[in-house]
Amino acid sequence: MKQRFLCFGCLTVVTVAIGCGDVTEGLPQGDVGASSAALGGVVTTTAISVVTCSEVSAIMFSVDTTAPGSVSPGETFSIGVTFHMLPAVAPPYGGTFDGSATLGLTRASPSTTTLPFDAFHFSAGTPLTNFGASSSTVTASSALGHPIEVRLSNFDYTISPDTTTFNPVDAHCVADPTRDLLVTIPIVLEPASKDDCKQGGYKCHTDDQGRVFKNQGQCINYVN
Repeated sequence: MKQRFLCFGCLTVVTVAIGCGDVTEGLPQGDVGASSAALGGVVTTTAISVVTCSEVSAIMFSVDTTAPGSVSPGETFSIGVTFHMLPAVAPPYGGTFDGSATLGLTRASPSTTTLPFDAFHFSAGTPLTNFGASSSTVTASSALGHPIEVRLSNFDYTISPDTTTFNPVDAHCVADPTRDLLVTIPIVLEPASKDDCKQGGYKCHTDDQGRVFKNQGQCINYVN
């Protein structure tokens, strides 16, 4: 007997961001997960994300995002993501999974980027953990004072079962744009000397956390 609907790994939904550019002060505060040690300026950050796939179902992921710990204004860089289903699911059939994730970015272009995953085949009873990995290249804004924010927007996937006993799945899942923050990346332009701070130059530079200096003295003290 054929199933009318197939959605493994789903959860029941109960209740379910002087020529310096646009300079603003301070960095938004928030914890997006536990970060590993930076290697060569690249940091992997882990965040938990929930996507809603229908009125009654959702999927929870652990998302590993790999990106630079900080970038320069106008710098082009790569963002990589890997999705792990929580909890791991062992479907009672074999089939082929294919999908993509869409990210929304602030203070970077393009502001929306879709990352396709490589299709993979799974066997019946094999726990599914890694649900896809991909990367995209984006360019940082020239504006200083706030970091780039990378959020999950959509997670779309198809499942083609090996047997006609189960129906194919074509799922379009949506993340909460106010909650599913994957990573923040400071835009940093440190002063190289005191002269960079003078004649209003402090407005065009930041500390190593991407915070714009409030005045010339603060900038000079940072250089010292």
